[in-house]
Amino acid sequence: MSALKRVAGVSLYHQIMEDLREEIQGMAYGEQIETEQQLAEKYAVSRGTVRQAITALVSEGLLTKIQGKGTFKSGVALDRSTAVVKSFTDQLLASGLVPGIRDVNLESDFADERTAKHLGLAPGTPIWRLSRVRLADGVPISYCTAYINPAYATGLCAGDLEMSLIAMFTEKLGVPLQHGESFVTATLASEELAQRLGVSTSTPILRLEHVGFLASGDPVFFDVTDSIGERYVMQIEQGSYGRG
Repeated sequence: MSALKRVAGVSLYHQIMEDLREEIQGMAYGEQIETEQQLAEKYAVSRGTVRQAITALVSEGLLTKIQGKGTFKSGVALDRSTAVVKSFTDQLLASGLVPGIRDVNLESDFADERTAKHLGLAPGTPIWRLSRVRLADGVPISYCTAYINPAYATGLCAGDLEMSLIAMFTEKLGVPLQHGESFVTATLASEELAQRLGVSTSTPILRLEHVGFLASGDPVFFDVTDSIGERYVMQIEQGSYGRG
């Protein structure tokens, strides 16, 4: 599109915003839009007008600005196949993104009633709690807390803590994970979570709870991953439709 056709009673920034909104719909998640300068030349307006339109779309969660990199369509399409359990790292790599990690913390804890139920333990049983912020291309996307049955964490060392949980257990600790169960809910960021991920407390959060099992059915870990809603799009592969 070239210079905007001026419409009486409609601000320029609003016209640009609606045009960009339509364009964004056809873009892939994480795809970069044109720079402010390019858009200003494209629409024959000032950069300030373009910036106002982009800011409005960022506020709506349609775009994400990354300092020093540019502006991108919000969301990372991650495949949560029902057939194969993929690690967070593998999902990001498959989406063409560079996985990262920060704020790694491993500490001993005691299983509360809910965690104990997921791990098949008695409440109050000592466990390990591993918390981490996961990054996609350097941008925080999720805060993960894994509650681990210590019986399966023998030999766990500091160098293992930046691996995906699946790789950590299967490759480093020799624990033969066989299958998993996941539960998805929606919530808003708590004050603590907002600080960890650099968002506001009104930010929508997608919570994925996952339990990893051995072939025997014994649970190994219970993981809670809170992802920023506008930066995470869950793509689920499903089987054929049943009858009725």
